[in-house]
Amino acid sequence: MKKSCLYLSVVGLVLALFLFFMPSGSIQAASTTSSTPRAIDGITGLTSEDATVTDMNGNPISPTDNLYSWLNFNVNYNWSIPDNIQINDGDTTDFELPNGLVANGDLSFPIYNSSNTVIGTGTIKNGSSTGTVTFNGALANTSYNRKGTLHLIAKGTESNTANEGQNWMFNKVGWVAGYDQNGIPNELTWNIAFNPNEHDLTGVVITDTLGPNQTYVPDSLNAIGGSYENGGFVSNGTQLHPTVTTSGNKVIITFPGTVSTAVDIYYRVKVSPNADGTTTWSNNATMASSEGNYTIGAQTSWGGSGTGDGNEVGSIIFKKTDSVTGTALPGAE
Repeated sequence: MKKSCLYLSVVGLVLALFLFFMPSGSIQAASTTSSTPRAIDGITGLTSEDATVTDMNGNPISPTDNLYSWLNFNVNYNWSIPDNIQINDGDTTDFELPNGLVANGDLSFPIYNSSNTVIGTGTIKNGSSTGTVTFNGALANTSYNRKGTLHLIAKGTESNTANEGQNWMFNKVGWVAGYDQNGIPNELTWNIAFNPNEHDLTGVVITDTLGPNQTYVPDSLNAIGGSYENGGFVSNGTQLHPTVTTSGNKVIITFPGTVSTAVDIYYRVKVSPNADGTTTWSNNATMASSEGNYTIGAQTSWGGSGTGDGNEVGSIIFKKTDSVTGTALPGAE
C-alpha cells in the first residue's frame, strides 16, 4: 500500500513539473479557433446607385430610358473592402440591381483574382433585384487594397402599357428556359408575336433563322390567338395550327388561310455556350404576308463574372550603404 501511494505521488509530481515548465503557447496550440461567417461591414461599390448600366451593345443607359422586360442589360460594379477588415471563408456581402432591373435567370458565377484563383462566388435568383457575394478563404491573409469588379446581365421590368394603337406588326424576344446540372442554360424559349391590330392577313410565312449553337426542339411550337389590351397579349383561347418545318438552321412557320387575330408563338431550342465562351444567343426572323414583308432580330443573354485582389502586409528590406560613396556595406544585415 505504501509503495502504491509512493508511486502515485511520484507520477503526480512529474505531471505537475511537466505542466509547470510547459510553455503557455503549447497549451493554446492544442485548441482550435473558428470564425462564424458574417456580413462584411464597410464594403462599398455594390449598391444600386453604384452600378453602371449599358445595353447589350455597350451604350450607356440613362435614368429616363425605358427598361423593358424583353430587353437585356449589362450591369457593372467596382467594389472595395476597407483596409484591415478580416475576410474569412464564408463571409458575405449583398449587391443591389438598379431600380427597374431584375435577374433574368438563376445565376451563380465565380470571382477570380489576377492569378486566376477563385476568391468567391456571386449568386442571384431569377426575378430578384438583390444578390450575394460569398468569399472563400483566399483573401484571409490580405489586409489592404482589396478591390474588384462585378458584372452580370439583367432584364428590365417595364411593360409597354402606352401602346394602345399598336404601331408594330412583328416582334420577337427570348429567354432562358432550362439549365443543366451545373446551372448553365441548355434551353431557350423564343417568342414571336404578330398582327397586334388584328388585321385580316393571308399568306403568312415566318422564317426564323437560328444563330449558332441552337437546335429547334421538335413539336415544341405553340401558336395562340388573342388580342392586345393595355400593352399586353390576352389569349382568346384559340389554338392555331401552323405547319412547322425545318431546313438547316431555319424554322419555317406557315399559317394557312386568313389570320384575323393577334398571334403569340412560343417554341424552344436546345443551346450550348458559344465557341468564345459567351452566353448570348441571337436569331433573325422574317415574316411575309398580304400586308408586306417584315424583319426582326432578337437576342438573349445570361451570365455574370467578377474579379478581385488584395495585398498582404509585406516585409521591409533595409540596405546599409556607405554615407559617402553610397555603395553597399559588405556583410551588413
